[in-house]
Amino acid sequence: MTDDQSLELYEKIRVLIEEQPGLHLSRIAEILNLNISQIAACLDELEKRNIFTAVQETGYKRYYLKRYDPEIEENVTQETGVKIYQLIERNPGLHLSKIAELLKMSSPLAEYHLLKMEKSQRITAIKEKGYKRYYTPDQQIGGKDKKILSVLRKEAPLKIVLFLVNHPNTQHKDILQCVDVSPSTLSYHLDLLVKSGLIIVQRYGTEKGYSIKNKQELVEFVLKYRLQMVLEGFSEVWGELEYTRWGKTK
Repeated sequence: MTDDQSLELYEKIRVLIEEQPGLHLSRIAEILNLNISQIAACLDELEKRNIFTAVQETGYKRYYLKRYDPEIEENVTQETGVKIYQLIERNPGLHLSKIAELLKMSSPLAEYHLLKMEKSQRITAIKEKGYKRYYTPDQQIGGKDKKILSVLRKEAPLKIVLFLVNHPNTQHKDILQCVDVSPSTLSYHLDLLVKSGLIIVQRYGTEKGYSIKNKQELVEFVLKYRLQMVLEGFSEVWGELEYTRWGKTK
């Protein structure tokens, strides 16, 4: 590698860590799509030059710019931890990417704090279908609720059930108008919702209509777990759900 190439790589790494403090070696290599040994050599050199500080956390060496101040960082960490805890407390079952999105922080930074909080037992994590979902220790969520949460935390199934709350007995082709997925993907989600016991199918000759199995129970569940955090632009729907909750709509 030439001197110019080395300087260019050093600058890329410096900018990346400035934007996303707390990254570890393998993540830096993944983001920059470069060999781990090549990145490791650069990090060692930058650390020797006092450009970076490395902190050993949860089995990883995490990197920060040298202006890193442990006392300041601890205050920032505590503040961020409070924000994450409050978000999880209000919305149990969120996973990493959604937490990062809602708090407008990078995934590596959110992951860093979640790992620290999990290690200190401030939060608990349950792995479900490839995702780690986070809860506060005092949230006693039953197995049934966890199963439903794992379905409705996804955008498409939630849109389907919200549409069916106010449009019972709706056919596949009509549901497709409100959910931006392919017909086959919609069929998959509808089958999953039927198997989960959230919706029922009524047949009319060759046609099928879909409805919520227990409308009141579902509305209570959606509002209890604040599933509006999954979707944007659905303010009118939440108002309608509140009316439904108190029996003001049919």
